[in-house]
Amino acid sequence: MHGVIYGLWFLTLVLSACSKQVEVVPRAWDDPGLIDLHRPWEVASPASQHLVDDAVTEVLERGAKVQGLQSIVIVKNGKLIGEKYYEGTAEDLRHMRSCTKTIVSLLAGIAIEQKQLGSVDQPIFPDLSPVQVQAKDTFFQSIRLKHLLTMTGGFHWDESDFTRWIDAPNQFIDILGHDLDHPPGTYFNYCSPSSHLLGAIISKAAGATLDSYAQTQLFDYLGIEHSSWLQDHEGYQFGAFGLQLTTRDMAKIGYLLIQQGHNGIIQVVPATYIDRCVKNILTKPQLLGPLQLGFGYSIWTTTSIHRTGYLLWGYGGNLSIVSHLSTWS
Repeated sequence: MHGVIYGLWFLTLVLSACSKQVEVVPRAWDDPGLIDLHRPWEVASPASQHLVDDAVTEVLERGAKVQGLQSIVIVKNGKLIGEKYYEGTAEDLRHMRSCTKTIVSLLAGIAIEQKQLGSVDQPIFPDLSPVQVQAKDTFFQSIRLKHLLTMTGGFHWDESDFTRWIDAPNQFIDILGHDLDHPPGTYFNYCSPSSHLLGAIISKAAGATLDSYAQTQLFDYLGIEHSSWLQDHEGYQFGAFGLQLTTRDMAKIGYLLIQQGHNGIIQVVPATYIDRCVKNILTKPQLLGPLQLGFGYSIWTTTSIHRTGYLLWGYGGNLSIVSHLSTWS
């Protein structure tokens, strides 16, 4: 898995080194203004976006050597300048895995803006939780939405238990049936059940299934017409994984972050919420090769000697690398 990330990040460095643009004060990109994300991607040549055509071709060819990589879509300045499918076609839906968590975070921001949820400081017990548990731990009453978003709920959890958790009769009772390991907000522990709980809370507050809410409140504004989303035994879409989109549509999610939640016509996700999404909450960065990873509202932030950006990261090589240089999915 790490090899996929290293490979893709290396390819972004190759591409950035091949820009034709020469200026006294270097810029990361040519700001094209807001792009209408409801429309299909406009296809353009790399040369029209100040990149060498052969360089992009080389990057796409090198992608075939990155183990586990199924497809690449490259967007620069709102233009689709390259794509390659090593398995399947552009129309195929692909499992986003944990990139689903970022989508759920965006839906939380929308639900807060629409007053279906109060704020990120709203407690999840007793009103929001899809199930009620008789926990001895009084800290349960202190868990707030922001703790689910930032993986700081303090739950008794090890991510290696993911498969066992998925097979449990009820995923909510499974995670909420233990006392907390840490007071909420004090300790980061990557926890897939946090996102699943958040997704169910959004669904309950909105009075709609998570997939239908995502379609009407997010996907429709991005021109995303086809998706699929797995659900648990209780009929809730999994908030931690299970969403399937095309690679092109996943790139639109990344570009929505660049545009601060604006689809080019209207504000879909509040810009203030996007700012909070990408604000690192980790006091000590996690290292992944040359990258320093931070974490915000269910989205990784990346820092290297070359640039900063965002990383939508799903198991098995599902990545959307977002920077003002380009968007990769």
